[in-house]
Amino acid sequence: YVEHVQCRISLKFFPRGDLRILLISPMGTESVLLFERPLDIISSTFDDWPFLSVHYWGEKIAGRWEIKITRRMANSTAKSPGLLKKWRLI
Repeated sequence: YVEHVQCRISLKFFPRGDLRILLISPMGTESVLLFERPLDIISSTFDDWPFLSVHYWGEKIAGRWEIKITRRMANSTAKSPGLLKKWRLI
């Protein structure tokens, strides 16, 4: 059974503060790994950044895990789509 899950993500998006990242377990439990941060207008990327969640306590690890990345639409200054380079569970 799962105690905690670490997800390492590499992606490129500007501004990165517009992003919300969710991790969804095989049982359907959703955990927000990254909330929108309107003041984060940095253009750097997330390169193998670790995100941690304990929302899956007691769930089985086997099955399909999903990552869902959305962007804040209201007042978004994003000019182009982002690029998810890779992600993995640890």
